[in-house]
Amino acid sequence: MSLHSFVAWRYFKARRGFVSVVSTFSLIGITLGVAALIIVMSVMNGFREELMGKILGMSGHATAHVSYAGEESANAIAKSLLTLDGVEKTEVYVQGQALVTNRGGASGVLLRGVNAEQRTAFVFQDRFLLAGDFAKLNQLNTVAIGKDLARRLQATVGSVVNLVAPQGATTPFGFIPRMQKVRVVAVYDVGMNIYNEAWVFTSTATAQNFLKLGQNVTGIDIQLSNPLSVEDKRDAIGAQVSEDGAVITTWKDSNKQFFEALEVEKVSMFIILTLLVAIASFNVLTGQMMSVNSKRGEIAILRSMGARRADILKMFAYGGSLIGVIGTLLGLVFGLLIVFNLQGIVSVLEGLFGVAIFSGEAYFLEELPAVINWHDVALTVIISITLSIAAAIEPARRAANLDPVEVLRGE
Repeated sequence: MSLHSFVAWRYFKARRGFVSVVSTFSLIGITLGVAALIIVMSVMNGFREELMGKILGMSGHATAHVSYAGEESANAIAKSLLTLDGVEKTEVYVQGQALVTNRGGASGVLLRGVNAEQRTAFVFQDRFLLAGDFAKLNQLNTVAIGKDLARRLQATVGSVVNLVAPQGATTPFGFIPRMQKVRVVAVYDVGMNIYNEAWVFTSTATAQNFLKLGQNVTGIDIQLSNPLSVEDKRDAIGAQVSEDGAVITTWKDSNKQFFEALEVEKVSMFIILTLLVAIASFNVLTGQMMSVNSKRGEIAILRSMGARRADILKMFAYGGSLIGVIGTLLGLVFGLLIVFNLQGIVSVLEGLFGVAIFSGEAYFLEELPAVINWHDVALTVIISITLSIAAAIEPARRAANLDPVEVLRGE
């Protein structure tokens, strides 16, 4: 250990009185600021990753809207799309709006008819299945519903519910809606409230019959090996789809504003919490200035014994930086511990206070996600240490510029 580090460490341990209180609060402030930055950034990253995973898991990365194209023609197009580089899966679907009623409850839903034999392509995965069997969707007039919709309609596997079409027949007695009874054969949970509540899956034939589409379909979902490259594949997909009037949309088109809002929120939170770290770092400046004033005599003695200005500068710069480094490291450890145990902490708090801290209805997801981005963590540590060092420079400079003759004369 160098002389500068040794003296700085002695000063750090030997603080007394109000100077010690200011330095302690500076240390606590930096620790909490760094921990808060790591926790919030991890939660924001978790939100983005989890939402993207759910959104892209429920529908394709790109969609070819081939409204009223024949089913055979659409299947041929879907197979040809598989020859494109980067295309992993395709799925022909039928989609339309409907109203589901049961036991006095009613809910507007998006009815989606798919080929249940390809159930592993998108949402039909065993890890999402709560009850029933997705394979039974091959039967006519059967549906799979989300757990939130099932709870709202008081429906379970085996329940018969009513599908009401937005179109109906006008008679001399007024408008009569078109209804169809369907049986629930599966209840799923994808972990996202907006899908569990509003999406109803059925077979292609059932959807075609209910929506009066004949043998036509409405679109082809396309899944890529790399969802982020979807814009580069748009032209190739469009060229492969030969249907007149076909429109190609991507997940970025459908969710652009949503993900942009998440990114803006993340940047805003980062700036706000960085300001908190900056405020704590300014307390380092205050504490160091007070330390310099209280140690004027000692500084003068060191100078008279041959210490150079650079030596004094390094001593006090090291001392101020020490607070920032220790606070940053404590904040890093504290923040990572909370992130790694976040769901458990939330569960304990919910049990203690008897309230749902993280509601799936309010936040779309049913669990608080957290994903550590080590780039964000490194940036947080660098900013915190840099601000602490910057705050320590001015007091150290003033200590180095003290005239030992005037100080000793004043003493």
